[in-house]
Amino acid sequence: MNPLNDLQICFVTTTQYQFMIADIYARYIYDSFGIASKVLIRRFKCFDIARFETDEKYEIIPYTINNRNLLGQCIFAIQCGYCFRLSNWSRLLDKSKNTILFVFNDMSKLTSRLIDEVKNHNNDNRIVLIEEGNNTYSDSLESKNEMLWHLKHLISRILFGIGRSSKVIGDNPKIDTAIVKDPDRYKSLEKSKNQNVVQQNQDILLCAVDFFQHYTQASTHHLNCDILFLGQPFYKNGRFFEEENQCLSALFRYLPSTTRILIKPHPRDCAGKYNRLADSFCNVFVIDDELSAFPVEALLAVTEIMTVLTIESSAAITLANLSSNIDAVILRELPEAIALRERLLEIGEELPNIKEEQFVGKNNNIFRPKSSAEYQKVIEETLRRARGHTALFKTNHTVSFEEINTIIESGNSIK
Repeated sequence: MNPLNDLQICFVTTTQYQFMIADIYARYIYDSFGIASKVLIRRFKCFDIARFETDEKYEIIPYTINNRNLLGQCIFAIQCGYCFRLSNWSRLLDKSKNTILFVFNDMSKLTSRLIDEVKNHNNDNRIVLIEEGNNTYSDSLESKNEMLWHLKHLISRILFGIGRSSKVIGDNPKIDTAIVKDPDRYKSLEKSKNQNVVQQNQDILLCAVDFFQHYTQASTHHLNCDILFLGQPFYKNGRFFEEENQCLSALFRYLPSTTRILIKPHPRDCAGKYNRLADSFCNVFVIDDELSAFPVEALLAVTEIMTVLTIESSAAITLANLSSNIDAVILRELPEAIALRERLLEIGEELPNIKEEQFVGKNNNIFRPKSSAEYQKVIEETLRRARGHTALFKTNHTVSFEEINTIIESGNSIK
């Protein structure tokens, strides 16, 4: 008898990017170990989960939460807390089997509750954190924010029956293993001291372009552009924010009018957020169909992007490190962007704590202009360089994930 028959594997995903990584890992687990995982996935706008082909290598379990509505958030919190055992989520876990639960963000209410359920049933069950972005490397909060966290934790516990388990991503004593891109940097954090830290396969995003191919009836037209701008949900879960619109308008005016700029909204951006920009500039276009729901890495199969522009999205850094042919231009140090971030802090928005080393690339293709003149010069150079290259991304990559092999094989030792 195969001891892996007594092992169940589950993923909890709350964003499209997380679902893409879960899809890559789950297919590999099935191909390598014959285990069909369960992937809990939040329903996304512009993304019809029923049209996503799993090839029966894992089971998709969708759920819905209206996070733009306070009442919807409260109902979801009560479901995760007091009413959890009445929900379908409680039946996600087969308690007759040993469990490995893969999570991306243990600050999520549902993820937090599932971690507790898995560990409370059998403390030897495994919880694995997969890095999802820069915030993974945050280790502590300022004293003011920590006091606020404790207050929110107490209120959430009283009102909804479930508290906030982590102050920052990964700060949960029930996490056994962390899969990260930079193990040395992660190991330097206090929260990692009882975790087994392993290296994430750096080629994982080469498989991202396959993600697009699994979505049936998706548009396959090429998104031709000179510059791809990556949007970010700076304000109130992606709502339109006039100061952000003014900032981007000023930054786009520095670019040649003949340069085609394509805006890729963030999955959390509200529909129509960038319409005013598209109306104001004849060379600005917005991805506003189902392609807007895909992680930008998955779109490499259908777009010929060479220059990526953003205020401070970590996805731009990822793309630049993925290919030396893609230049990333980070605008956070321009006066207009600094003014925007200062305004957001004034009104109480929580901005990511981005550190200097997070903008360091391995291909010498990440640029951070500090003035309008430097910005224009960098864009001119990146566009000139792009004319001498062609996109090199192809589908059907075969990648061996040693980090997954180690984790799954260790599942045999769960008591």
